[in-house]
Amino acid sequence: MTGYPVGRKIHDDAVLPVSIVRPTIPQLQPSPSTKSSTAGCSSDKTLRVFTITHPFHPLLGEEFVLATRRLNWGEDRVMYHDQEGKLQSMPTSWTSEADKDQFTEVSAGSCWFRIDDLKELVSLLHAIRADRKIRSRGVK
Repeated sequence: MTGYPVGRKIHDDAVLPVSIVRPTIPQLQPSPSTKSSTAGCSSDKTLRVFTITHPFHPLLGEEFVLATRRLNWGEDRVMYHDQEGKLQSMPTSWTSEADKDQFTEVSAGSCWFRIDDLKELVSLLHAIRADRKIRSRGVK
């Protein structure tokens, strides 16, 4: 019914009331504060610089000023301005901003393999061994 203009007759004797056709919209009151909001703003004006650390990225070792860090396309990404001033982004995991791997930090380079990787290797070896047993039974 909201598509009818004010006063349009639906039937010979019925006319839509104005409140149905054009509902009243509450008026917003201006804020008593004249100061701009600073929510989410940091008073720290130091620039954060990050380095591209991905071993195969063509800009490996280059440093950029961090514009922002956010979730885009379901992935943690850093935003920065390139040499031409265009806003660019890349996965945070490709930069020095990435969270450090706890195992690597604790082992301080004394271990060549992570525990999760070794567990995965054991699982693969068990799967290969089980597959060989099945094949050897089928050959007989």
